[in-house]
Amino acid sequence: TLANDLVVFDKNTLAHIPWTHTEIHGAYIKALAGNSSTLFVGGACSVTDGFTDVDYLFELDTLSGNFTPFNLNLDGQVKQLQLSNDSLFVRGDFNFYGSTTKDYFLIANASNGSVHPFDLQITNMDEITNMSVYQNRLYVAGDFQSILGTPQPYFAEVDLSTSTLTSFDGGFDNLVYTSAVLAPGKIFVGGRYREHNGLIPRNNIAQYELVNNQLTSWDPQFSRFSFPDALCGMNGNLYMG
Repeated sequence: TLANDLVVFDKNTLAHIPWTHTEIHGAYIKALAGNSSTLFVGGACSVTDGFTDVDYLFELDTLSGNFTPFNLNLDGQVKQLQLSNDSLFVRGDFNFYGSTTKDYFLIANASNGSVHPFDLQITNMDEITNMSVYQNRLYVAGDFQSILGTPQPYFAEVDLSTSTLTSFDGGFDNLVYTSAVLAPGKIFVGGRYREHNGLIPRNNIAQYELVNNQLTSWDPQFSRFSFPDALCGMNGNLYMG
């Protein structure tokens, strides 16, 4: 039984768990992130209690199912969410939160909804295809040619403690779709590229050492027409789709 586009399953039995929550309106849910007590929901959707509407991104209390006062007042849909400690990373098709300009990406305090002034300086919503966070590093993939005002095509690593780019540069010759960190110390980068730094051939997937940002010898020898759209590193395994 489906209910209002959002359902919960038991992690062990995979049985559907009945959950009464605030009614969700709109076309679709695109992104979810949460912890044991709260669930952030993003997409082209909204919730209302009859008096207040919250559009595109809202927070549900997982115990009561009610939406909380959290409201960034975004003007466009959300495509991706990631919760890291008390920071909520948001990617989407928005240009404002409230009356403040913030294009396509922001970092919000998950507790009080305040927005960090950090700005990737991305100028087109299609330029970011994926973001991931690992140990105070933000990894950004896409079709961009510069980020944070610095020429850096297709993929970048940002030090969140200083809000600056690190020295990581894969030298990709075409767009990057996704990335995933696999502990200990490896990052996989997938996209639509053929080589690195104009020298080393790799078809669409590569592995780097995080300690020194060096390309490893790992090469599954993908066909040039096989493009990984999604990667996930979990329990020592790399999941690819």
